[in-house]
Amino acid sequence: KPYVALNPDDATELGVEDGDETRLRLGRAEYRLPVRLRSELQRGAAGLPVGLPGLVGIALPAWGKVTKVTPS
Repeated sequence: KPYVALNPDDATELGVEDGDETRLRLGRAEYRLPVRLRSELQRGAAGLPVGLPGLVGIALPAWGKVTKVTPS
């Protein structure tokens, strides 16, 4: 299943925990993805798994923005 990986310190700063839903914007594309915490990721970086359905065709590296999804 697709996800966005974040450093635990970045996740805390963003106000999300493992499994929470986030919004990832890459250019004009937007994805809603759960968070997976990865302490090996450098702060300020996000990781995406390669080749999973729903994430195929994303050209990386790329600048993007991860934000917390607030319940409606």
